[in-house]
Amino acid sequence: MKLLLIIISIYSFLLANISYAEEHSDLDIKKLVYSTPDDESSEEYYSWVEKIKTARSISQDILKLLKNEENWELFYHSFSALRVRGDLALRDLEKLLDEAISIADSPKAPTMSEKIYASGIFSLLEGYPSETNEEILLKYFDCHDGSFRTSIINALGSIGTEKCLPKLKQFIDAHTTEHGADTHANLTSVIYEKIEQREQRKNRGDARKTPNSDITTPRQQETNYVSQKDETESSTAQSKFIVLAMALVLIFVGYKFLAKSRKRQ
Repeated sequence: MKLLLIIISIYSFLLANISYAEEHSDLDIKKLVYSTPDDESSEEYYSWVEKIKTARSISQDILKLLKNEENWELFYHSFSALRVRGDLALRDLEKLLDEAISIADSPKAPTMSEKIYASGIFSLLEGYPSETNEEILLKYFDCHDGSFRTSIINALGSIGTEKCLPKLKQFIDAHTTEHGADTHANLTSVIYEKIEQREQRKNRGDARKTPNSDITTPRQQETNYVSQKDETESSTAQSKFIVLAMALVLIFVGYKFLAKSRKRQ
């Protein structure tokens, strides 16, 4: 009987630890998202990136935050975290894109919250290279007087092809005078050169495997941290199954042991 009690206690302890870890992660998700450092070149920022990367699958939790709270500061931090994760299911990304496109297509000028929300969604496309996504970014490049342009340019830096170069060149020229280029033109020039170099390598047949592997700005390095879809959620489920299976085996062995002991008596 003592052996059986010990087995049950061990099982309860293991299961409680798994449940606590999940609950603790859920409670801390908002705090973790909000802790985004401002300086993207700092050690604190890269430490935060590592925490976001290695946390239990939190993308769904972040999506819930976005649905439940309308706060432009939360939008900013949440989309930063989602870019780092890079593991949104396509159906979730498509739902978000529908929302961003709805804001962009509206004849009304977007509010500050809407602007940041839609910009955040467009920025996610930097981790999802496709011809369709590039076309979406180009379509809304000048929308509402360029309300989403900064995020779109950054995203094109990761997934853009030669198709977007004329639009970027046009923007650079429009923001360059006899006194030189302004800040927007300088940033876009860097992006333009990176895309051009990437296309040249592709045409030579030596393009790198990842579409954004040559991007050197800290923000665009975020998605380089995630090369595959996060498997933590399935790992957690597997851990539960293993613990349960071990417990059942131990209980079965304990029962057999007790049965033999009684026969001897």
